[in-house]
Amino acid sequence: MKVPLLELAHARSGDKGNTANVGVIAYDPEDYPILLEQLTVDRVAEHFGSLVKGKVERFELPRLHALNFLLHGALDGGGTVSLKTDAQGKVFSTAMLRMEVGVPPDVAKRVRGRGRHPGARNAGRGGHPSSAGDRRVQPKGGRAAESRIGQVGSVGMKGESPVLAEAVAGVAYLTLNRPWKRNALTSSMINELSGFLSRFGADPAVRVLALRGAGRDFCAGADLAEVAASRARGPELALAQAQALGDVFIKIRRLTKPVVAVVTGRALGGGCGLASACDLVIAHEEARFGYPEIHLGFVPAVVMAILKRKVRESAAFELLLGGHRIGAEEAASLGLVNQVFRAAAFPATVQEYLADLAGRPPTAVALTKRLLYGLDGTGFEDAIARGAEVNVVARHTEECRRGVDDFLGAKETDG
Repeated sequence: MKVPLLELAHARSGDKGNTANVGVIAYDPEDYPILLEQLTVDRVAEHFGSLVKGKVERFELPRLHALNFLLHGALDGGGTVSLKTDAQGKVFSTAMLRMEVGVPPDVAKRVRGRGRHPGARNAGRGGHPSSAGDRRVQPKGGRAAESRIGQVGSVGMKGESPVLAEAVAGVAYLTLNRPWKRNALTSSMINELSGFLSRFGADPAVRVLALRGAGRDFCAGADLAEVAASRARGPELALAQAQALGDVFIKIRRLTKPVVAVVTGRALGGGCGLASACDLVIAHEEARFGYPEIHLGFVPAVVMAILKRKVRESAAFELLLGGHRIGAEEAASLGLVNQVFRAAAFPATVQEYLADLAGRPPTAVALTKRLLYGLDGTGFEDAIARGAEVNVVARHTEECRRGVDDFLGAKETDG
């Protein structure tokens, strides 16, 4: 049976000179063999026809369940030669997804409709992200391709994935990518974010996940247009949307790796809740936080479970009913923010902070996070018992053995 490629995978594209670059990433790892079989160089060349005047190259990225294609001679000599094709390299991914590929009947049934509405992107086994991170694609001869699949830019564009990602030196950067809407949360953005959390949470090369916003703001909360539209579709949809955000909060807590919110600009409503749901929050000195929902007759209901655990009850009540915005320093004094960094050194200080965190022994980090959150609601005696059990486990890890032996060896040397 034939299905559109967009029901099996998503894609991103870019360009450099006269070459277009298209990355195709399977939604589900089990569908990756289909991409390998169906997306041959000849078939892709035939699909684009006269649009691509040079050769087509294919590079396989099995760890990412992705393929990368270089389409040479696709841009009439490049944007500097022909302005009419200056933006054409950005749309090759859309054209690629129109390809029809052959699949078994059971696969056709499983994937049908997946690529036609944003909420279905995570259908399958837990969902998969929309971009492949900061692994460079290696063409023949060893030279890195000019484009990165899923590279994060400082300013997003309409039509791009609602969440972008890259992994650098043990840190996975997840970027909310709707700056023209102040990164307001939609169902598709929440689904994409959930998929990224799963992907990088399971990646042994990643030690820390950092969540940030494209453009000036971190996140302005729920997309009110989507909230308004949901009213006409019944309470079931509204409940599913609210639960999806709550599931992201739960997933962040269940991950064994630290998730750090890097907040610039405004973090409001659900955006403030998303930041505070992270294990750590670092903020630009001019960042602003708040829960303004009360002014709209709305209730910041899902985020309340997080807020109540972050600040004292009376402070939470004032934030929720006052609906006012507070600065980064005040947020830090309440417990919403861990560190406030000065504007002049913000990027470098953030990078240093994340690198230092990524250098911590991963098993010890995982045990610490699991125990800390596992004590929530536990009685004192049970908490002591759980701590004793983790103490025993930690003593017998290779990380602890090396750390203790190195310490004792250094002490003997100093003596």
